[in-house]
Amino acid sequence: QGNLFIADSQNQKIRKITPAGTVSDFASVPYPTALAVDAHDTLFAITNLAIQTISTAGVVTLLAGNTGQSGSTNGTGAAARFTGQYGLTVDTSGNVYVVAYGLNTIRKITSAGVVTTFAGALSSAGHVDDAVGLNARFNVPKGITIDSTSSNLYVAEETGNVIRKIVLNSDGTAGAVSTIAGTY
Repeated sequence: QGNLFIADSQNQKIRKITPAGTVSDFASVPYPTALAVDAHDTLFAITNLAIQTISTAGVVTLLAGNTGQSGSTNGTGAAARFTGQYGLTVDTSGNVYVVAYGLNTIRKITSAGVVTTFAGALSSAGHVDDAVGLNARFNVPKGITIDSTSSNLYVAEETGNVIRKIVLNSDGTAGAVSTIAGTY
């Protein structure tokens, strides 16, 4: 609808800017750092060790993680733990992908809040092309996006200075990881 949403971490709010330029507080969340939106206009926000959903009415709901409790535990909802999450994106099926730069991994959250490590090995920095899933290696991944067909994820690595592509298999699993830009 042409609205912009801003993660205002310092003020612990999500701000909305309409096409006419009107700025308002849309939702209050603890220390938001990144936002993504799905096809139903639901916002997803990284908020202090948790991933929250925010409805079009501004209602905030925990999807996964637990504010104030860090870790790398896979699990469902509040039982999952995050550390150093920095960017996120959402696919057409409602799955959320989160980069955990401190752990050098990509985490996947289903629409039911089930969190798994999707690609990369916990805390094992590196650069391995043609590897799949947990055999892949990333070096401080910071940004992530998905293409319009939900066929590929693109990950920007800060330390590696490269853009990596993760093929998304039709069954929802991670395919091969490759470098598409930059030199490691």
